[in-house]
Amino acid sequence: MACAFLSLATGCGAPPFPGGAQQLETAIRHGSGSAYCLTSACIYVANAYGPASIDIYRLDQHGAVRPAERIAGSNTALSSPEAVAVDANHDVYVANINGYYESAITVYPAGDYGNVAPAQTITGPLTQMGIATGVAVDSAAKVYVTNWFGGTPCTGSVTVYPAGANGDAAPIAQIKGSKTRLCDPEGIAVDSSGNLYVTSGSQYSSAVDIYAAGSKGNVRPIAEISGTRTQLYDPTGITLDAGGNVYVSANGAGVLTKYRAGAHGNAKPAQTISGIFTKLQSAYGVAVDPSGKIYANNETQQNVVVFASDANGDVPPIRIIKAKRSGLSRPTNLAIR
Repeated sequence: MACAFLSLATGCGAPPFPGGAQQLETAIRHGSGSAYCLTSACIYVANAYGPASIDIYRLDQHGAVRPAERIAGSNTALSSPEAVAVDANHDVYVANINGYYESAITVYPAGDYGNVAPAQTITGPLTQMGIATGVAVDSAAKVYVTNWFGGTPCTGSVTVYPAGANGDAAPIAQIKGSKTRLCDPEGIAVDSSGNLYVTSGSQYSSAVDIYAAGSKGNVRPIAEISGTRTQLYDPTGITLDAGGNVYVSANGAGVLTKYRAGAHGNAKPAQTISGIFTKLQSAYGVAVDPSGKIYANNETQQNVVVFASDANGDVPPIRIIKAKRSGLSRPTNLAIR
């Protein structure tokens, strides 16, 4: 029994609890689910409607199950959450759309679940945000946001905020301009070196644009995945695994593609998950767990589907988290930490 309790903090020999004793005490006050998701990987799903929420599941959950934890309620300031990211300390970052060109990034400390107020809210005219479509955070807790502005020709930007940014905070960097090739950007991911990967374009011109760490201004990407062989079609979500492989979801086509680390140009995917048996129809977001399993949320089907790490072709998911009791309601994106 002693080992069962201590496993919340140390896993009976596992690495120490990431946030120390204070974070563990906070987690225990919120229940065993909170402590579990601070020591083990969990799935964080952004739900846009009914009500707006971040639903959190253990990796082994499936079927019509209730989430292990949830951030929801009038105090949370969640408003049509479009994307979610989780940092190394398990703080939760959410991109919210409050209205046309009115967006906010809300941040919830690790272990704070339920009807809790955000510890930070980045919003206001100085932020230079448009419609915040994606959010990512690096190892230094800098926050990266993709912004959609609409119009013809399509444009967009990436804005970067320092760790701890709060209120009407100006970005410390911005990627914007004709040389960037950004076109209605949506998903964003950061690799271990600080390079940025951004899904950009539509079904007519689709790409993953890659920018060097520290990029700012009207800069060209250092590489781009684009072309007919890539099978990119209206790309939305993006994530990287520990080996630097790139995973992209295509909301317009219900397709998941994986590209090997370093892929660029008109690169053929290493894996493509697509077809009737996959149950992918509106795959907006994509995530990968530590064992390599691939996760995607179907927005209109209100579920999360899970595939084996080597899944390729028209293959059925190995697990599904279904709406009904799960609380999923128009899930727009997801993350695993």
